[in-house]
Amino acid sequence: MVKQAKRMGSMMLLGAAVVLMSFATSAVSQGLGGPMSAQALAEAALHRTVVAGDSWIVDTTTTLKSLKVEEGAALAAPAGHSLTLTVDGVEMDIKPGKYRGNIVLTVTDENAVKFSDTLTHHFRQALYLDKDGVVASKSVLAAAGDYKLNEGVLAGANIKSVGENFNGILATDGTHTVKDVTIDFTGNGANDFAGYGAGIMSDGKDTTLIVDGAKVSTHGAVRTTVLANNGSHMIVKNSHIQAKNGVLPDDYIPNVSPGEMKAVPWMLGLVGNCRATNLLGDNTMATYINSDISSEGWGVLSIDGSKNTKLTAINSKVTITGTSGYATYSLGGATNSFIGSEIKVADYAAIVTGTGINDGGHLVYAASTPETVAKLNADLKLGLSAAELAALTPAQTTVTSGRFGLMMWGNTWAKISDATIFNTGEATFLDKGAAADIDVDGSKGAQLNPKNGILL
Repeated sequence: MVKQAKRMGSMMLLGAAVVLMSFATSAVSQGLGGPMSAQALAEAALHRTVVAGDSWIVDTTTTLKSLKVEEGAALAAPAGHSLTLTVDGVEMDIKPGKYRGNIVLTVTDENAVKFSDTLTHHFRQALYLDKDGVVASKSVLAAAGDYKLNEGVLAGANIKSVGENFNGILATDGTHTVKDVTIDFTGNGANDFAGYGAGIMSDGKDTTLIVDGAKVSTHGAVRTTVLANNGSHMIVKNSHIQAKNGVLPDDYIPNVSPGEMKAVPWMLGLVGNCRATNLLGDNTMATYINSDISSEGWGVLSIDGSKNTKLTAINSKVTITGTSGYATYSLGGATNSFIGSEIKVADYAAIVTGTGINDGGHLVYAASTPETVAKLNADLKLGLSAAELAALTPAQTTVTSGRFGLMMWGNTWAKISDATIFNTGEATFLDKGAAADIDVDGSKGAQLNPKNGILL
């Protein structure tokens, strides 16, 4: 099929050349100024039409000024590669239509990610990072903006997508620093258990990704803004992270199967189809420092399919901007900590679960005292400088929930200390048959203020 498509593409190019030669010959015979110049031929090559029933195998990165794709036409990369369309630097789906502007059809090496025996995702990303820096053969550089890479720091990337399943930055194998990146995605992802379509993603136990001064916005079902996977460590500082719900496919059937689930599980009684952050894989860590993180629905800081993760927010704001959702989800021995942070949600400050003795989730709510932050800096290997530590103003954690504080089931524990305040519309603690250990230390002013007067 590929060889046949290549022959068809070659025939199209040959046909176009014949047409141009005929035009040039006609021009000579009609006294229209001589044969077509090389410049005119080059200009004509920048305009391309793929007709119905034809297939163009784009075997090298190609720049055009106009592209018309008719209904029933197809564009593809050679086997073992992927093809991405950008127009004026914006990634978009390849579908029938007319495109004008700075058009780039980028051919990249295939990045096949096996999620299950029946599901493999072919990732495409604006920037793929490994221990040596940007891997050009796996990066859609036409979608990366005017970034600079200097002494291991990647700065100024500006990535915009209006297509589906396109990733922004994917970091692997090494320690990477990304500064002042802007990511703006509109369109659905496909699988937030794999990171397919995520804005920023770290992957692998030898990977640390430090993100400073980022603005990441996604508007689509399972189009995760920030995702950490497979034991990697994500550190986000001084950033604004926002996820908005998308429109689910017409044929979507609600389910809770990993890889197929595209909306919050119905049994939680919530609404929404995008989590701002998701941690996957064992021993994965994500830490937010002096950042704003929000999701329109479902959840803001979530964990799935993992054990012994650490998810931490220091001097940050965690917000559900819509009418339904939770601030965080904890399971599998995870420790989710909120230190000097402000939480505002519609339904739950946290959902914490577990089925065995050692696989329950853990929650910590405390103040960002210098001592506490210094200990986290050391324990989590955050690498905060003395100046950064000094710039973090000590703050108390406050929780405001329209419904409950913590919903718990399974073997779990929660610790609330310092002058942490829980203001909830209903009970502070909703225990669904959980062997829960709830430790509230009020010696420094902690308050539990359920509006209905019920603590547990």
